[in-house]
Amino acid sequence: PRIPNPPPPGGIGASLSAVISESLFDELDHQVVRLSSQDVPTAYAYELEAATIVQSSQVVEAVERVVGKRVAVAV
Repeated sequence: PRIPNPPPPGGIGASLSAVISESLFDELDHQVVRLSSQDVPTAYAYELEAATIVQSSQVVEAVERVVGKRVAVAV
């Protein structure tokens, strides 16, 4: 799936995280975590652009931090 890359404040991820956390707090096993692109202007060069958007490795690291253990990743 594609990860939306709006800056942290004001993105759809912020709104969804808030709704999920507020509505389902007692049902969640772990905290809600939001990942987003860096809060900087997006560069035109591919290498620089890639450095500002969320990478799959960052998603895996965030999941591992939240659940407190390593997770298996399908490549």
